[in-house]
Amino acid sequence: ETTPGTVTDNLGRLRLGGAFPEYQAISTFRADWKDFAVNYRTRWISALEGTPDQGNAFAACFDVFANARVADCTEKEFTENSFQHDLTMAYTADDWSIRGGVLN
Repeated sequence: ETTPGTVTDNLGRLRLGGAFPEYQAISTFRADWKDFAVNYRTRWISALEGTPDQGNAFAACFDVFANARVADCTEKEFTENSFQHDLTMAYTADDWSIRGGVLN
């Protein structure tokens, strides 16, 4: 029996060509000043759409243990256009360096 708050990695799958965006664009900006460097990257991904898996073990709304669909579950096999933003910074000394960043 599944209880609210149960973590599952069964997220379903996209079929019929929905796994890849139709369009995407990537831009990168890099700045160096003395021993410091900053790198900013943004990626735009167009919408994705798939075909819901109805009543099989790979569907996000299918409870394998009960062998049935979950009653209050709606499969969402599409995404809107989205952006990914990454920012990294670095400091380089004579014989060592340190880097850090945030990947969104």
